[in-house]
Amino acid sequence: MKSFIPKSLNIDDGILVAIFGNLLDNAIQACSRLKDERLKTVKIEITFFKNRLIIEMSNPFEVEEEITRKSRFTEGIGRKNIAKLVEKNGGIYESWYDDSKYFACIILFNLKY
Repeated sequence: MKSFIPKSLNIDDGILVAIFGNLLDNAIQACSRLKDERLKTVKIEITFFKNRLIIEMSNPFEVEEEITRKSRFTEGIGRKNIAKLVEKNGGIYESWYDDSKYFACIILFNLKY
């Protein structure tokens, strides 16, 4: 984890806890299903720059899940919660996967410390 953020921001802590909680829960669940113990890693980078909070996260997942769990990619409750919270707070949330890696990026705008 890499983090470069001010001690306090003008956003409710509960919102950040819900966003991180859902992101991490999804990542931990995906990693728990990996067969290779060495791959079980979650990468998180949080940066505050020009009044924007940027959250980038990635984790590996079993490639077979791309087919067997495809509906969860678009219908997962945690992902919907993240999207609603980010949108409600004027931000952008994008997620995608490439090969055996899942990526999520969130940008929350107009934050001050």
